Amino acid sequence: MKNSILVVDDDEAILELHAHKLGNQFKVFGVTGGKAAIDVLRNQKISLILLDQMMPDIDGMGTFDLIKGEMAVPPPVIMMTAHSSSELLLSFMKNGGADFIAKPLDFDILEIKIRRAIAAAKDAAERKIMEKTIARQERLASVGILSEGISHEILNPLNIIGTVVQLMQMAEQTEDVEKKLNIIMDQIKRIVGIINDLSAYAHPRNPEGDQVDIHKALEKAIAGMAYPLRPGVIVKDYDMESPPVLGNEEEICQVFKHILNNAADAIGDREGGGVNIATRVMGNNFIITIKDNGGGITQENIKKIFDPFYTTKDVGLGLGLGLSVAHSIIKAHRGAIEVESQIGEGASFKITLPLAK
Repeated sequence: MKNSILVVDDDEAILELHAHKLGNQFKVFGVTGGKAAIDVLRNQKISLILLDQMMPDIDGMGTFDLIKGEMAVPPPVIMMTAHSSSELLLSFMKNGGADFIAKPLDFDILEIKIRRAIAAAKDAAERKIMEKTIARQERLASVGILSEGISHEILNPLNIIGTVVQLMQMAEQTEDVEKKLNIIMDQIKRIVGIINDLSAYAHPRNPEGDQVDIHKALEKAIAGMAYPLRPGVIVKDYDMESPPVLGNEEEICQVFKHILNNAADAIGDREGGGVNIATRVMGNNFIITIKDNGGGITQENIKKIFDPFYTTKDVGLGLGLGLSVAHSIIKAHRGAIEVESQIGEGASFKITLPLAK
């Protein structure tokens, strides 16, 4: 597949020349100005930009600044110039320019520069992915050590506290005391859930090959939500004829619970808040969609939503592990989890799992 190049030059004849000279090796897009270049970058995957410095409306450096403002990671840019000073070219390179070439162009040299710049950008992207992977593995190792210590040091006394509370609940108590004991048990369950999330994140397991009834797992998740929703808030559209999937029921239930808890947080107590759960079979896959009509998620936050320890909640209201754990579990089940959202229009989570064969 050809790499795509965007040529920005105010001379139509120059654009045609680039298309002719480079068209056999690359897919060439040509535009006559900076604003048109931004439009192409928004709609096409561009591997490299060839940018003329001398243009009437916005010059090359101005266009370069526009591109950097539009894209977090812009493609490499090669400046084409006949008259630019060494100071301008130095400023261009210091600010992230990939290379420059003097006019009139030698297209053999230009092709070499293009290939080198694309290869360097690809290497840098792969390095960044590797660095993120290494950082994640280091976090996993740290959390693993932490969770092992927490599991032993906290769960043991927690079990004792829970046993004492249950014994007290078995005895006759005043309504006020009974209410407080129930609150204690709820918080014990919350602590256990946090520790389980830490353990699941630090030590992901291969799922068991059991047949899982998705609707049964959904109902268990709804019943086990941290803050149960009012009757009628959850609307179900189940395909009851659908076959089971292969996996671990407890882990799949955990995924649903995390997403439903997020949906409950999103709609809060407001009038008209609702959650729709739909299940469908498409080909060899089971599709589960959980959609709320809450405030929605910004596009910037969607990019980070499955990152471990990322949360928009206030301190003390969550570790930011729930969706990261859900993503890891679904990935281990050879499935996929996606999210779509617009501010003011709620969020929709789509979970895809392979059917049991």
